[in-house]
Amino acid sequence: MKIKRKTTIILATILLVNSISIEAARAGSAGSITSIYGSRSGTIPLASMHEPESGFNFSYPKTWKRTNDNEKDTLIKLSGTTEGRYGDFKISKIEDTASASQMKTAVQSMFEQTFAGTAKVEERQIRFGTKLQFTGDELHLTFKMGEAPYRTRMVLFTNQGHNYLFSMICLVSEHAVMQPVFDQILASVHSQSGSVADASLRSKAAPGNIAAVQEWNFDRYTDKSGQVSIVYPTGWKIENQDPGKEFEVTFRGTNAKKLPAEIVLARSTQDQTMPLDQFINIYEANYLKPLPNFKNETSRHTTFGITHLDGSVRYSSFSSEGHPGR
Repeated sequence: MKIKRKTTIILATILLVNSISIEAARAGSAGSITSIYGSRSGTIPLASMHEPESGFNFSYPKTWKRTNDNEKDTLIKLSGTTEGRYGDFKISKIEDTASASQMKTAVQSMFEQTFAGTAKVEERQIRFGTKLQFTGDELHLTFKMGEAPYRTRMVLFTNQGHNYLFSMICLVSEHAVMQPVFDQILASVHSQSGSVADASLRSKAAPGNIAAVQEWNFDRYTDKSGQVSIVYPTGWKIENQDPGKEFEVTFRGTNAKKLPAEIVLARSTQDQTMPLDQFINIYEANYLKPLPNFKNETSRHTTFGITHLDGSVRYSSFSSEGHPGR
């Protein structure tokens, strides 16, 4: 008896009045990375700040003030209260020759030598920033100053060849309030010169297109299995939800030009031995080629998503209601 191994295929098809693209990926091909998003509820009034030495711009609680810090590596320190809870936020520069593992070891060792009862609570890899352009290692430690228990949340990362540490310190009992404050700061971070990936994006897109993207608001959709999570434009309607192992979900709305648009997210299981391109060819033959004047224009292999899934992207042209487009 031949046993067929199964794999999960994620298929996202973006259908606009004037364009089609197909993206497919094998799920589970990369490690887990958590994305940090700030709240759009506006419950915390924010102000903006630029730190000149690092080039970082970020938002912070408007009532917080800049305070002095005796540590020579500290670039900026902000302190204040939110909902009656006190916190300290710092940006520090770390020796550029240190690797990610060396940075984490050195920071934890410093806390262990300085503060009694230091213990690691959590460690994970995250993506953050206005376009999720930064990747860092997040470390949570608890420790004591006198008899008071404190918690620090730190993010260590590299940007433009330099190593940095973002940190928030508060009482353990006030961590629940300070955590979303730190999330808000992390989600707002961007570099004046931009990261390498961000610079590449700007070089390939017109300034007007970038401005238009920044004006969008997004909501998050996660399937019931928890395997697929995407963001889609706020206000778009979700249709055709299927809770089964194989499903198809459609998001309908309008694009930046106010033209009808939709995103189709489908998942299907198939033989592990079937090449990804073959799977795309089958989908294309069944659903896209019947469209008037359909033509496959370009195809390429790539990685995408916050966990860098292996995928295939295709762009096609067709006709819709007599109007040609790409």
